[in-house]
Amino acid sequence: MGQAGELDQWGTPNMWFNPAAFAPPADGTFGNSGRAPFRQPGFSRTDLTLSKNFYMPHNIRLQFRADLVNAFNQVNWASDPSATGLDNTCTTSITSCTVATDTFGQLIAVRAAREIQLGLKLFW
Repeated sequence: MGQAGELDQWGTPNMWFNPAAFAPPADGTFGNSGRAPFRQPGFSRTDLTLSKNFYMPHNIRLQFRADLVNAFNQVNWASDPSATGLDNTCTTSITSCTVATDTFGQLIAVRAAREIQLGLKLFW
């Protein structure tokens, strides 16, 4: 059995941690795994705002804005199990967590991709 946090061998979306390091506990018991035995994927996002002001007669100003959320479209794996991110429940088998059809230990969702919002504002 390997360690749950061996990220030199594990850490890809298809195998975020070693599922062979875990086994379902016997009925009526809690198991012996510590609390949060592995690290969740990191989060990286760059937001960017570009704006241009156009000045007109009579103190009127027109502003154009472009807001980019996650401007560089960085993939952020969803690590929250309630948001269908990291599957941390062994559900297919009651004897092993390494069944091929089980997604235990896999990152199965991503957060939102780049969002662009354009705006036009008139000041008078």
